Amino acid sequence: MWYKLSKIILPELGYTDVNKITPHRLDQYVKKRLKTTVVKRVGRKAIKCVPVKDDQGKTKTISKTTVHRELSDIIAILNYFIN
Repeated sequence: MWYKLSKIILPELGYTDVNKITPHRLDQYVKKRLKTTVVKRVGRKAIKCVPVKDDQGKTKTISKTTVHRELSDIIAILNYFIN
């Protein structure tokens, strides 16, 4: 959870005022994430990231399930601080 929060969610939404996290803003987040390429780390120290390809050689993108999970995490965090 910490990796996803610090490397994916916070860079996108972290500096947004809580009052400005609207359904429209979250829709923008979803659209951007669905276009994101899946990468894997390679090399001795896993520093280099290379795109992951499917069986047909096309570059894979983040799945809807992954984005839905991220949205669930974002909503849970917002609900925690509201209550």
